[in-house]
Amino acid sequence: MRKPRLLLVDDEPAMRQLLTGFLSEDYDVVGTAQDGATMVTAALHLKPDVIVSDIEMPGINGIQAARQLDGLLPNVRIVFLSSHGDGEHVAAAFAAGAAGYLVKGESPDLLFKLSRTIESLCNTSAPGGRLSGADRAPGAGFRKRPNTIDLGR
Repeated sequence: MRKPRLLLVDDEPAMRQLLTGFLSEDYDVVGTAQDGATMVTAALHLKPDVIVSDIEMPGINGIQAARQLDGLLPNVRIVFLSSHGDGEHVAAAFAAGAAGYLVKGESPDLLFKLSRTIESLCNTSAPGGRLSGADRAPGAGFRKRPNTIDLGR
């Protein structure tokens, strides 16, 4: 069975390293990026199933990048992992096409919640919970927007 492909985006190298180390056992981390412009370029080239992105980054921020990708890669799921938990940032993220939103530092088990969020986005009705890469194109079978918002609480 093919592992879901992840692109991890954060302007802090330590955060990219932490996410890569934690998620690489269960997921195929196909790349990392340090800003929104690089996120768009990497996503178009790598075609991940899920992008985990910060919002506040130099140049193009995560929300602006998500807006660009929404029309170009409509099946890519974006989960924002941000230090901003206010309604304005959350609403802007979902308006840009986010499939999930978690707040950094709000929960001691944030990385586990992130992993569960990614897993829930990758579940399908196929036996075993996920379709293998041979059974679907990258991103196929994902819901566009979730019915609930996980703020990491």
